[in-house]
Amino acid sequence: MVSKEALNELDKLIKICTDNDVKITFVIPPYPSSSILAWGESYIDRVRYIQEYLDQYDIEYYDFNLAKSSLFIHGLTYFKDTVHCNEQGARAFSKSLGRLLKLREEGSTVSQYFYHSWASYRMSIDWIDTVSLWDVTEAGKGITLKAYAWTGSLIDVKFCFQYYDPETEKYVTFRSYDTSATATFIPEKSGRYKFRVIAKKAHNDDLLRVTKTCSVSYFVK
Repeated sequence: MVSKEALNELDKLIKICTDNDVKITFVIPPYPSSSILAWGESYIDRVRYIQEYLDQYDIEYYDFNLAKSSLFIHGLTYFKDTVHCNEQGARAFSKSLGRLLKLREEGSTVSQYFYHSWASYRMSIDWIDTVSLWDVTEAGKGITLKAYAWTGSLIDVKFCFQYYDPETEKYVTFRSYDTSATATFIPEKSGRYKFRVIAKKAHNDDLLRVTKTCSVSYFVK
């Protein structure tokens, strides 16, 4: 979960700070929700492992990926890649961190601002963070596409599948919105085809739609 070498280096850092009367607070910055969901329940195990390790040094540890919306709102536009905040996200995170430290100094119980179980964390995600798209094509059976929406456990998702028409330079729907995350496209000729999937909440047409594209080569016998 955490390498022995990393813990050894951490021990050295903690000793330096302790010897110089420097108070340590460990903070994990926010990642996109899809990155945390990809870890699955093992992410909570990781958090507990780090917390137990730091407890022996009486060091406080806050993971902003598990922060409740009352402390930090995970904006979909806060990240420049799968692990780093952009400037907007960094500013929002810094503001929330400052608020947390102020609450702690005032004597508030700040643990209430964080989720402590995987189930409660997943239920809190009421948006579609991102969507994955890949092909599981079998020769002679058309192009079969599968999608996966990274979202919370209480969210039902509908998917729309489209192919790109180079003549009109537009995407054309070949499978309308449905809860099935799989669709098959039958090409009329060999070539390389470009596809797009659009994911949305099943029970709300007004919210943000998330898209993903992929290209697949196919040969017609």
